[in-house]
Amino acid sequence: MTKEIVEIYYDFADPYCYVFLDDLYEIESLKDIEVIWQPYNLKASGGIIESGTSFSEEEVSYIKEEVGRLAKERNLEIVFSPDWPKEEFDVSRATRAAFVALDLGVGKEFNYRVSYRIWGLGEDPAKDSFLIQVAEDLDLDLAEFLTKVSLVDTRERARGVVQRAKKQGVFRTPTITFKEQRFYGYWNIKRAIDVIANQG
Repeated sequence: MTKEIVEIYYDFADPYCYVFLDDLYEIESLKDIEVIWQPYNLKASGGIIESGTSFSEEEVSYIKEEVGRLAKERNLEIVFSPDWPKEEFDVSRATRAAFVALDLGVGKEFNYRVSYRIWGLGEDPAKDSFLIQVAEDLDLDLAEFLTKVSLVDTRERARGVVQRAKKQGVFRTPTITFKEQRFYGYWNIKRAIDVIANQG
């Protein structure tokens, strides 16, 4: 029996992806599907952030308020930099490293550790020490891991995800795609799970 494909687009720069990571991983427990995790970040692919992704001061204020409230409900720590999102962490290397982690069979552990270090602890993923520490936490061969992260092929995979996302109409994260249907936003995760569980 051919399994239906579910794609999950997520971005380490998105606080909602951090707060709702458990919910997204619930999808993997559903039957007769294959989940493809798609690390999505325009900078990681060499792209330029489009003006449409900017927020007004009121939106920024609300997002911080809402994310703080949602994180508290889930007993999660949350740290915003004072100038977020104008001065947000560069997650390019972490995004490319996610592809390597997925290949090595530690994608889930990697996603949790990276997300927590960025949003729970406020660590800068652009620093060299960041991926080194994550690799050590996951007991990965550091030299092999970092070499694969820096490969041109890995960067091309990040670009490929952005291109695929555009074809599928993905504009922000988290977004779940299933049978040509899109479910954008944390508020649609449970709806997506219901649809997928019933083979929508």
